[in-house]
Parts: sequence; C-alpha cells; structure tokens
Amino acid sequence: PPPGTSGVKSFSGQVSLDGTGIVIGGNTTISNTSSNTTTTTTTAYVTTTTLPGSQGRLYFPKLINQNGKRTSLAVVNLGTVSTQLTFKAYSDNGQLLATGSSPYSLSPGKQYARLIGEILPTFNQANGWLLLESSPVPSALLKGFFLVFDDQLNVMDGAAVSDKTYSEFVLPTADDAEIYLANPSSSSVSYTLEYISEFGVVSGEKSGTIPAMGQIGATTTALRSGTGLTGYFRGRSSGTGVVAVAILNGNSQWTAALSGIDPSLYSTPTQLYAPQFVVNNDFTTTLDVINLENRLNSVRLRLIGENGQQTGFDALIPLPAGGSRRIEGCLIFGVTSAPNSYIQLSSSGKFTGSVRFTDPAASSIGSVLPLVGTGELKTTFSQVA
Repeated sequence: PPPGTSGVKSFSGQVSLDGTGIVIGGNTTISNTSSNTTTTTTTAYVTTTTLPGSQGRLYFPKLINQNGKRTSLAVVNLGTVSTQLTFKAYSDNGQLLATGSSPYSLSPGKQYARLIGEILPTFNQANGWLLLESSPVPSALLKGFFLVFDDQLNVMDGAAVSDKTYSEFVLPTADDAEIYLANPSSSSVSYTLEYISEFGVVSGEKSGTIPAMGQIGATTTALRSGTGLTGYFRGRSSGTGVVAVAILNGNSQWTAALSGIDPSLYSTPTQLYAPQFVVNNDFTTTLDVINLENRLNSVRLRLIGENGQQTGFDALIPLPAGGSRRIEGCLIFGVTSAPNSYIQLSSSGKFTGSVRFTDPAASSIGSVLPLVGTGELKTTFSQVA
C-alpha cells in the first residue's frame, strides 16, 4: 500500500531503512490476509521509523585533541522519537580512554555538533577513534560527519561516517597520506594494507593484528617503495571488518579526509560521477581513477557544463589490471578551463576513484570526495555552518 495506509500482513523481499520508514524494495510480493489478495509492487512502505529494542552505532575513525589539532563531529536524528547518544573514545590498543558523563538526548530532527574536547573533556590524545551508540534510533536514521582541523583553521576537512565496516576496501590517495583502520568489534582482527602503484604492482605492504576496539595507522611514505609513484591503498581484514579513513596532507598546508570505499558495491558496466569539477584561476581539480578488475580496463570521461552540454571531447583512459590513473586539470578534454562542471565516467568493467580540489599550486587549500554512482531522492547534510 502507499505511505500512510495499513493492511500489510506479510511480505517477502528486500528490506531496508530510509529517513521515512522501512522500505520494502524490488519486485516484492505483499499478501493482505484480510482481503485474501496478493499484489506485486516495486516499492512499499511500513509506516514506522524505529525498531523495538534497536540500537544504532556510528564509527568516527580518527580523533585528535592535542598539539593544536582538533576533531569536531555532528550527528542528526532523522527518526521520529528522541534517542540517547553515548560517546566512547578508544586508544590504539583498544583501551577505553574517555566516555561521556551521561547520555545526550537528541530530539527528532535535531542536530548535535560539538568539539571532541566538549564531548569528552578528558580526551587529550594525538590518536584515537570514537564509538557513538544510539538508543532506540537505529544507525540508518542517524547521519554523522567529522572534521579535523588546526587551531588557526588553516587546514580543515572531514568525511561522513556510518556504521559500516569493510572486509575489503580501497583508498585513493595523495602523495602524502595517513591511513587509519579502526576495529569496532569485541574480537581482534587480522589485516593487510597494500600500496598499489599506478601500474597495478604492490610496492609496499603492512600486515598484522588490530586488537578488539583498537586502531592502527600507516603512512604513504612509510609503505611506498620508490619515489615519484602515484597509486592507492588496498586493504583486507578478517572478522567483521574495519573502518578505514585516509587523511591527505598537502605539503602540510592543507588537509583532506576520505573514507574507505567498498569495491564490492560496484557492478558492470559501471557509471560514476564527479558532481563537481572546476578549473580556473582560483581552483583546479584532480581525478584519481582505480581499476577494480584483474584485467586491462578502460574508462571514458566526459566533461559536462552547468547547461547540461558536453564541453570539449571524450577522454578514454586505459588502466592496467589493478592499476590507476591520475588526471590533473582539464587538458585531457581539449579545453584549458572548466567553470562549474561535472564529470561522467563510464566503463564496461568495475572501477572507482575520487576527486580532489585544490588551489592551482596545491599549496594552500584542498578537499577530496569519492566518485558517486546512483542518485538519491533525498539526502541530508549533517553539518552546515
């Protein structure tokens, strides 16, 4: 039945949560025993937004509150009832470093945004990660975001967070990046972190064990063998998986954060987008494209302006098995500038990547976002300032 009606007695199909309730998706068969009818529908709704006894979690994989560097976070409650938020900070070895003195009650539709020093006054560490627990509103109805920055606000960037963990992930990186893996489970997990060159060759590796509720860190410079190489990180873990984030450091002049990307989310053929692409006197854009196939793959790039019309010509880039390619600026499209545009990327194989924005010299500002796939009918920005 449509939203707001009742009468569903049983169903079979896929079930997920969105901001309005439980969504039964796909060609779902719904049986109404009160009228002895069976209908098939593409999408149906069950008008509830919380599950009895449910508890939500969000994982913030990087915390810092020391030496002039800080973390802040924001959480939005998209449910229809208030939820109790509990914050817990953990160390590299899984030790509980700090917890909030009492749960914070977040009303429906409201936001909670604070510095980590305000949430956990006793947390004064250079490394750590944070677990947020919510009851009764589940994870699907919470939206979270974190920022890392310095006291002078010379560097600042962040990323969205969720309750997702990954047994496999990739991270497109800049030449200087810090990688953090957090293990939010009650058991230790083994992990392998590889730096893959643009040619698809492993040029550095780190492996080991992350304690229960613990964390490990690595850097591009420590893992990569050789200089002048571009590439990306590929990681795997046992158990229930890990939470991954890359903190990109632009010559110590800017910071950008990017969460781990799950390669299993992509199917063939693949079509992705960089929703913003700009090249002018003030900004430039860099694309990092990663081949997820174990064979030669090619990706077609198309530059599209605000008017919806193509600018320049298509660019076809070959990618070796497991390799990557960095595209800087817009010359590859046969143009010298690209005011307020976007990129459409398509391939017969699987690929992923990221888009990075900096000043032309990459010396003062920077930010990075993942390439995106399917569009959304509704989205939430958990922090606007």
